[in-house]
Amino acid sequence: MTQQQIDQAIRDQIGADPNAPLPSNLDIAQALANYAAEAAKVATALNQNEQTTYLTGFQNWANQVLTGKIPNTNPPQPPPAYLAATASDGWTYVIQGTDPVCSMPAIPTLPQAPSPSASMVVAIGAQIGNTNFWAALPANANVPAGYVTPGPVTTADGKVGFFTWVASPFGGWWQKIG
Repeated sequence: MTQQQIDQAIRDQIGADPNAPLPSNLDIAQALANYAAEAAKVATALNQNEQTTYLTGFQNWANQVLTGKIPNTNPPQPPPAYLAATASDGWTYVIQGTDPVCSMPAIPTLPQAPSPSASMVVAIGAQIGNTNFWAALPANANVPAGYVTPGPVTTADGKVGFFTWVASPFGGWWQKIG
């Protein structure tokens, strides 16, 4: 096909005039503005999703803290937010920034265990079978029901973790909670 035939096919099939001048700068400026507005909408939608996902994960973590299963020392951090950024060529791109998508909710405090007495002795024996419970050694004395070890404790069988005292009429045992 000759150039004249190609130009005629464009006129017939697409309806555009290949001999027309290129779009003016106003048309390009409008296209860039439209693209920037759409990029901002995309960034907003991504941030809403990120925030919802993060807050759900934070609530799950907080529930574990409040039930005494894990300490509150390592809260999940908010992810970086997306933003619509304009490059030096004028086009706008959706990128991940450095500011968080939202602020972190308040860190929950650990459940308050009964206060230990001065005569309290914590002594954790070996794991009971394949359970989450450890035997109480005879040295345990004056441990109040629901007491949670304030820090990781090493048991007689070498396991390390947080434990809570489960009292019973016959003494009690230790339950590993973290």
